[in-house]
Amino acid sequence: ILGGNPLAVELARALKHGGEESVLIDANPSLCSEVEAKGFRVLHGNALDERVMLRAELETRKAIISLLPNDGVNLLFARRAVDEYRADRVYVAMHGGAIKPAHISEIRGRILFGSAADVDQWASRLGRGEALVERWIFTGVPDARGNPTMPVPKDARALVLPLALARGTTVRPVDDRYEPKKGDVVTWLVFARKDEDARGWLRGRGWLEAA
Repeated sequence: ILGGNPLAVELARALKHGGEESVLIDANPSLCSEVEAKGFRVLHGNALDERVMLRAELETRKAIISLLPNDGVNLLFARRAVDEYRADRVYVAMHGGAIKPAHISEIRGRILFGSAADVDQWASRLGRGEALVERWIFTGVPDARGNPTMPVPKDARALVLPLALARGTTVRPVDDRYEPKKGDVVTWLVFARKDEDARGWLRGRGWLEAA
């Protein structure tokens, strides 16, 4: 995972809950120390530095995730992972509007979280305790076309953010190819200040809070 911000850490935690270990990369030494203190493996350095990429052993990873609040670096890191290390699956966060879905498609990548997401906003909320981490089970909706969950529509992206999907024995990040199926368990971030609005939005789309 490119990024040591709180959002990257929370995604790593959700993946770890499903049995997938992550290595996080960040150039900020204080962030790296915080990540290590939380029990995750972290590499300190510029992710575009050849030495850091080699230490990350990208060619052995199940997936590469670019999760910085910097669209250009996210895309470049993912592109190099594909071109130079033959990464089979890459997820790219679309943060500031500098990159479009077509740019990610060009490298056979996937849009992390299924749609554009404000990385800084969610990372800041997590850091201040203003984002809740909740697991919800999909039960299905009467009219999926009229009331879809994925991708999260623009007017709801400040309320909720889907992190990771658990289906059967597998767990993976939510991306733009994800279509909810009954029984799916998704880890969501919920904006704490509007938690009831967020939960109402989820319930109205066929999601049930997991015990």
